[in-house]
Order: sequence, then structure tokens, then C-alpha cells
Amino acid sequence: MKLRIRKRVFAAGLLGIVLFLCNPVMFLAGKYVFAAAFLDTSEILLPANFLALPADFIPDLPQQPDPHQFNDTTIPRIIHQTWRTADMSTLKSNWAWAHRSCHERHDRDFTYMFWTDADLLDFVQRHYADFVPKFLSFPHPIQQIDAARILLLHFYGGIYMDMDIGCERSMLPLISVSGARGVLPQTMGGLSNDWMAFEPKHPFLEAIIRNMHSTRTFMPYLTVMLTTGPAFVTSQFYWSDSETRDGIRILPGRFYADRVPEVFFNHVNGSTWHEADAIFVRWVIGHGIYALLVAVALAILIFMKRKQRKEYSIKIA
Repeated sequence: MKLRIRKRVFAAGLLGIVLFLCNPVMFLAGKYVFAAAFLDTSEILLPANFLALPADFIPDLPQQPDPHQFNDTTIPRIIHQTWRTADMSTLKSNWAWAHRSCHERHDRDFTYMFWTDADLLDFVQRHYADFVPKFLSFPHPIQQIDAARILLLHFYGGIYMDMDIGCERSMLPLISVSGARGVLPQTMGGLSNDWMAFEPKHPFLEAIIRNMHSTRTFMPYLTVMLTTGPAFVTSQFYWSDSETRDGIRILPGRFYADRVPEVFFNHVNGSTWHEADAIFVRWVIGHGIYALLVAVALAILIFMKRKQRKEYSIKIA
């Protein structure tokens, strides 16, 4: 039993180190290979005085543009959000604030579609019957949520966003970039699926639906990340062809999560599906050099112990 735990800890640490080392690779791929996909400030239709704000300015709520200047877009003005039940009192207080900040800011210009877990299952059964066996085979509930958000965008189009994302300003400029058929946000080491905007039936969404799988790994966090989560979406984007990625733009981190004038969102504490293994792996990613030293020390210790056992068995013989 102890040996099994040690092996899992060692494997988790090794995984974290690999992910830590992958970060610069993902960064370089995003910066140079997919540079043309990144949105630039000049492409996002913001008020002229907004771009002239001082660098240390933190925007006050609200920030509302004129909705009539955003008409030429293939991405519908729909916002999808999901929660376990329709009882909003079960939300954490900071989630309730995040939800309210987005709902109030977009209730005039967007159609808001709220989905419970039961609603999502019914939606999949009605509109994606062939996907139901795969949907029900996922070992973790968050995988069903990950899959459902892709199916919602494929069927309806619009914006999907997690409940722990608050809105600093209207999202209209993000879905109104000329030629944009989809938008994905940049995060550390890749892309995220906690906020996405797409036109209906986009080929990239079809590729994700086709390639999602319910393979299990020795860690729940790894299973989710690689089968339906952000790492899976990132890999699908990086390995898909130009036709599949057509019209997808990447929202740079400064627009998505940084506390700078041009930020659109305010992220509150989330990750309700994370277990102990997720905390450990994320710590390793954030402290890669220390984790690498510990892994090397453990590897040397294991090697020396095995060598001592072998020498002892030879002496007895």
C-alpha cells in the first residue's frame, strides 16, 4: 500500500515537472506559430478614451459600449452558464457577485440561457443522441459539464462562461472582431475552456466533440485535463489544421485575466472539482525548480536502496 502511494506521488510530481517544462513550449508556440490568431488592441472596438487611460487605472463598473456599433458578427449574442440546480442561493457569495455582474451588464443586448445539470442531460439526449453513451461514460461529473459546454456552443453558438467569472465590461467587443468565428482565451501554458465564444457548427467544435474520450488515468485531475478540459482543448487547437481553426482568435491574457485597464473579466476563486491531486500538481507547476530537485533526490534514493538490496541478496547467496 505504501509503495503504491509512493509511486503515485512520484508519478504526480513527474507529471507536474513535465507540465512545468511544457509551459515555455506552449508559450513559444502561441507567440510564434499562432501569432496571427492573437487579438490586438486595435482590433477590439473600444471607446477611444478607454485606450488612453493611465496604466495603473483599474476600471470602475460598469463599462458599457454602444451596442449598435456591434452588428457584423457571426457569433450570436447568447450567454450560456451552468450550475448544479436552479437554486441560486447555493452559489458562493463571490460567485453570486460574478454572475450578477455579467447578467446585469448584458441583459439588454444578450439572450441569457441558464442550464442545470438535469437540463444539460436532457439537452444532450434530445439533440446529440449519438453522444449520450460517451457522455454517460465519463467517470467525473466535471467531464460532462466540459462536454456539454462544447455541445451548447455547437448547437446554439454564443458565449459560454463559468460561474466564477465576473464581468468588468461588456463582452460585445470580443465577439465583434472582424472575421472572428470563435474566440478562446490565453492562459498560462495554453488555452482555457472556462470562457469561449463561437458561431454555431464551427468545425473546431465538431473536432472536439469527435475526439473527446473517457479514458481514465491514475489521477482524476489528469483524466479531466487531458480528456475534456483545458489541456485537451489546447492540444486540439495546436494539432488541428488551418481549416478546422478557421476564424478562431486568441484573447491575450492581458484582456482576460490581468489587472490592467483593458481587462474584461474578474476571476474569483473557483475550481470546485479539484481534488488533492490537482492541488499537488498545480503546486508542482508553480514551483517547478523545487519539484525537479525533489524528484531527482527521490530518484537517487530509490536507485541507492535498490542497489543496496541487490548487494545484500548477493552476499546472502
